[in-house]
Amino acid sequence: MKQIMLLILTVVLLVGCSNTDRSNSEISTTSTIDIRNVDVQVEELTANLVADVKTTREEIYYRIEMGEEVLQDEKPIQLNGEEWKPFEIESTLPVKVMEAEDAPIFVIYGKNEKGETTNPNYIPIEIK
Repeated sequence: MKQIMLLILTVVLLVGCSNTDRSNSEISTTSTIDIRNVDVQVEELTANLVADVKTTREEIYYRIEMGEEVLQDEKPIQLNGEEWKPFEIESTLPVKVMEAEDAPIFVIYGKNEKGETTNPNYIPIEIK
């Protein structure tokens, strides 16, 4: 009986290890994105974001949301440079953000080979 239990436990562990290896290889092919030195300035209704990004791709994407509403559709940003690449986003916000309870948010992300969003970063836009 102990030998059967040991055999079953071994099979379960081997199956678990093989699934882990597969998911690790899938993770290595996805896009990664890290952002630092973020500065967001708002003057009147123009939001300006300046930051540095480190990514496995030469392109990142952003959109602007407020609650469930998309204020600005997806736009790509082409990147140039070394490991940490500077980028800037300038966008005019609609007047309704002045009266809204929710703050608008920059959503900055990468995409994998299938075009799916990966590693979204949410950066609030403070309206004065």
